Amino acid sequence: MNAELIRRGNGLIGTFSPVGKLMSEMMRDPFFAETQGIDETFLPVDIVETEKAVKVMASLPGFKPSEVNVEVKDSIVSISAEKAEEIDEKGEGEKWFRQERKTTVWARRVALPVAVIESEAKAELKDGVLTLVLPKSLKALPKKIPVT
Repeated sequence: MNAELIRRGNGLIGTFSPVGKLMSEMMRDPFFAETQGIDETFLPVDIVETEKAVKVMASLPGFKPSEVNVEVKDSIVSISAEKAEEIDEKGEGEKWFRQERKTTVWARRVALPVAVIESEAKAELKDGVLTLVLPKSLKALPKKIPVT
C-alpha cells in the first residue's frame, strides 16, 4: 500500500497532513514490511586503475568464496553473492512471533574504465573484502613514443 496519497471522498490526504505523515511513517516501519523471500541488495564497489591493471573491491562480510560468483565479459564485471540463513526448527512449546532470516542476494555489474585481459583476472575473498585484479589489455597500456 502506498501511503503517500490516500484518496478520501473528493479530497486528498497528502504527506503534509498529520494523518498522511502518520500513514507514510507507518508503512516505512520494518514491523509492517514484508520480510519473507529474497532480499536483493545493491553492492557498493571501489574501482582503482593502476598503470598495469584495474582493481575492483567489494565488501562481502560473512560470505564464503563458494557463495560468490564473479564474471568478466567485454570489460564488464558482474559480481553476485547469495547466502541463505539457517532457520532453526520450532521447538516444542515455542510460538514464533516473527522470523526475518532469509536469503540475501548482493549483485552488481560495473563497466571497467579500460579493456582488460579477462583470462588473466584474479579474485580473492579475504576478511570480507572481495578483491579482483584485472590486467589491462595491451591496447589499453600506454605506449612510449620515441621523439626524434
